[in-house]
Amino acid sequence: MSEAAETPVEAPGDTATSGAVRRRRLLGVPLGVLTGWRLGAGIGLVATLAVVVLLAAAPIGANTANRDSVTLGLGGPLVYHPLAPFMADLTPTKGTTAFLRLVVVVEAPQSAVGALKDHDVAITAAIQSQLRGFRRAEVVGSEGADRLRGELRAIINRTIAPAEVRTVYFTEILLD
Repeated sequence: MSEAAETPVEAPGDTATSGAVRRRRLLGVPLGVLTGWRLGAGIGLVATLAVVVLLAAAPIGANTANRDSVTLGLGGPLVYHPLAPFMADLTPTKGTTAFLRLVVVVEAPQSAVGALKDHDVAITAAIQSQLRGFRRAEVVGSEGADRLRGELRAIINRTIAPAEVRTVYFTEILLD
Protein backbone atom coordinates (compact mmCIF):
# COMPACT_ATOMS: atom_id res chain seq x y z
CA MET A 1 0.00 0.00 0.00
CA SER A 2 1.32 3.50 -0.73
CA GLU A 3 2.06 6.15 1.91
CA ALA A 4 -0.82 8.31 0.67
CA ALA A 5 -3.29 5.47 1.13
CA GLU A 6 -2.11 4.78 4.69
CA THR A 7 -2.31 8.36 5.87
CA PRO A 8 -5.87 9.32 6.77
CA VAL A 9 -7.09 12.59 5.36
CA GLU A 10 -8.94 14.79 7.80
CA ALA A 11 -12.11 16.46 6.64
CA PRO A 12 -12.99 19.92 7.98
CA GLY A 13 -14.93 19.54 11.22
CA ASP A 14 -13.90 15.86 11.60
CA THR A 15 -13.37 15.19 15.29
CA ALA A 16 -12.33 11.57 14.93
CA THR A 17 -8.76 12.07 13.76
CA SER A 18 -5.90 9.71 14.36
CA GLY A 19 -2.90 10.59 16.54
CA ALA A 20 -0.63 10.74 13.47
CA VAL A 21 -2.76 13.40 11.75
CA ARG A 22 -3.10 15.38 14.96
CA ARG A 23 0.68 15.26 15.56
CA ARG A 24 1.41 16.32 11.99
CA ARG A 25 -1.01 19.25 12.27
CA LEU A 26 0.42 20.32 15.66
CA LEU A 27 3.95 20.14 14.29
CA GLY A 28 2.93 22.03 11.15
CA VAL A 29 1.84 25.15 13.05
CA PRO A 30 5.08 25.75 15.00
CA LEU A 31 7.21 24.75 12.03
CA GLY A 32 5.19 27.07 9.82
CA VAL A 33 5.59 29.93 12.28
CA LEU A 34 9.30 29.26 12.74
CA THR A 35 9.96 29.17 9.02
CA GLY A 36 7.64 32.05 8.24
CA TRP A 37 5.51 30.04 5.82
CA ARG A 38 2.24 30.69 7.61
CA LEU A 39 2.85 34.37 8.44
CA GLY A 40 4.51 35.27 5.17
CA ALA A 41 7.70 37.22 4.46
CA GLY A 42 9.62 35.52 7.26
CA ILE A 43 7.97 37.52 10.07
CA GLY A 44 7.64 34.42 12.24
CA LEU A 45 11.30 33.56 11.78
CA VAL A 46 12.43 37.10 12.56
CA ALA A 47 10.29 37.29 15.72
CA THR A 48 11.50 33.91 16.93
CA LEU A 49 15.15 34.77 16.27
CA ALA A 50 14.76 38.09 18.10
CA VAL A 51 13.47 36.30 21.22
CA VAL A 52 16.24 33.69 21.04
CA VAL A 53 18.92 36.38 20.63
CA LEU A 54 17.55 38.40 23.57
CA LEU A 55 17.49 35.35 25.83
CA ALA A 56 20.92 34.14 24.72
CA ALA A 57 22.49 37.59 25.00
CA ALA A 58 21.63 38.08 28.67
CA PRO A 59 24.68 39.40 30.46
CA ILE A 60 26.53 37.37 33.02
CA GLY A 61 24.80 37.82 36.34
CA ALA A 62 21.36 38.29 34.79
CA ASN A 63 18.61 36.11 36.22
CA THR A 64 18.10 33.46 33.55
CA ALA A 65 16.68 30.68 35.73
CA ASN A 66 13.34 31.14 33.98
CA ARG A 67 14.22 31.06 30.28
CA ASP A 68 10.90 32.75 29.41
CA SER A 69 12.14 36.05 30.81
CA VAL A 70 15.35 37.89 31.52
CA THR A 71 15.88 40.25 34.43
CA LEU A 72 18.60 42.79 33.81
CA GLY A 73 20.21 44.95 36.47
CA LEU A 74 19.78 48.62 35.65
CA GLY A 75 22.58 50.42 37.46
CA GLY A 76 22.46 48.56 40.74
CA PRO A 77 20.08 48.87 43.66
CA LEU A 78 18.01 52.02 44.06
CA VAL A 79 19.23 54.42 46.72
CA TYR A 80 18.00 57.71 48.15
CA HIS A 81 20.32 60.66 47.62
CA PRO A 82 19.61 64.03 49.26
CA LEU A 83 20.30 67.21 47.32
CA ALA A 84 21.23 70.53 48.89
CA PRO A 85 18.17 72.57 49.97
CA PHE A 86 16.85 75.07 47.42
CA MET A 87 15.48 78.51 48.15
CA ALA A 88 14.33 80.85 45.42
CA ASP A 89 12.22 83.92 44.94
CA LEU A 90 9.40 83.19 42.52
CA THR A 91 8.23 85.46 39.72
CA PRO A 92 6.37 88.39 41.32
CA THR A 93 2.62 88.68 40.75
CA LYS A 94 0.76 91.93 41.44
CA GLY A 95 3.83 93.39 43.14
CA THR A 96 4.09 90.53 45.64
CA THR A 97 7.17 88.31 45.72
CA ALA A 98 6.85 84.77 47.04
CA PHE A 99 9.69 82.55 48.25
CA LEU A 100 9.95 78.79 47.85
CA ARG A 101 12.16 76.51 49.92
CA LEU A 102 12.54 72.89 48.85
CA VAL A 103 14.38 70.00 50.41
CA VAL A 104 14.68 67.26 47.80
CA VAL A 105 15.69 63.60 47.93
CA VAL A 106 16.03 61.67 44.68
CA GLU A 107 15.71 57.94 44.14
CA ALA A 108 18.30 56.68 41.69
CA PRO A 109 20.37 53.61 40.88
CA GLN A 110 23.58 53.38 42.89
CA SER A 111 25.55 53.96 39.69
CA ALA A 112 23.97 57.43 39.26
CA VAL A 113 25.09 58.76 42.65
CA GLY A 114 28.55 59.61 41.35
CA ALA A 115 27.07 61.68 38.53
CA LEU A 116 24.77 63.45 41.00
CA LYS A 117 27.74 64.39 43.19
CA ASP A 118 29.93 65.41 40.23
CA HIS A 119 27.23 67.69 38.78
CA ASP A 120 25.89 69.07 42.07
CA VAL A 121 26.67 72.71 41.22
CA ALA A 122 25.17 72.47 37.72
CA ILE A 123 22.02 70.80 39.11
CA THR A 124 21.64 73.51 41.76
CA ALA A 125 22.10 76.34 39.25
CA ALA A 126 19.63 74.84 36.76
CA ILE A 127 16.99 74.22 39.44
CA GLN A 128 17.40 77.70 40.92
CA SER A 129 16.94 79.21 37.47
CA GLN A 130 13.84 77.11 36.80
CA LEU A 131 12.28 77.88 40.18
CA ARG A 132 12.57 81.63 39.58
CA GLY A 133 10.40 81.21 36.50
CA PHE A 134 7.44 79.88 38.48
CA ARG A 135 4.62 81.97 39.92
CA ARG A 136 3.17 81.19 43.33
CA ALA A 137 -0.11 79.93 41.85
CA GLU A 138 1.78 77.41 39.71
CA VAL A 139 3.35 75.57 42.65
CA VAL A 140 0.40 75.57 45.09
CA GLY A 141 -1.37 72.28 45.84
CA SER A 142 -0.73 68.72 44.76
CA GLU A 143 -0.95 69.56 41.05
CA GLY A 144 1.69 72.24 41.51
CA ALA A 145 3.92 69.87 43.46
CA ASP A 146 3.54 67.18 40.76
CA ARG A 147 4.44 69.67 38.04
CA LEU A 148 7.42 70.87 40.05
CA ARG A 149 8.52 67.27 40.65
CA GLY A 150 8.42 66.53 36.92
CA GLU A 151 10.36 69.69 36.06
CA LEU A 152 13.07 68.92 38.63
CA ARG A 153 13.40 65.33 37.46
CA ALA A 154 13.80 66.48 33.85
CA ILE A 155 16.45 69.06 34.83
CA ILE A 156 18.41 66.54 36.88
CA ASN A 157 18.24 63.85 34.19
CA ARG A 158 19.40 66.28 31.48
CA THR A 159 22.31 67.33 33.67
CA ILE A 160 23.53 63.85 34.60
CA ALA A 161 22.72 62.04 31.32
CA PRO A 162 23.12 59.19 30.50
CA ALA A 163 22.50 58.40 34.18
CA GLU A 164 19.05 59.23 35.48
CA VAL A 165 17.02 59.54 38.63
CA ARG A 166 13.79 57.57 38.97
CA THR A 167 11.80 59.69 41.40
CA VAL A 168 12.01 63.09 43.06
CA TYR A 169 10.69 63.35 46.62
CA PHE A 170 10.02 66.54 48.53
CA THR A 171 10.86 66.16 52.19
CA GLU A 172 10.11 69.83 52.82
CA ILE A 173 8.14 72.43 50.88
CA LEU A 174 7.81 75.90 52.27
CA LEU A 175 5.96 78.52 50.25
CA ASP A 176 5.88 82.03 51.68
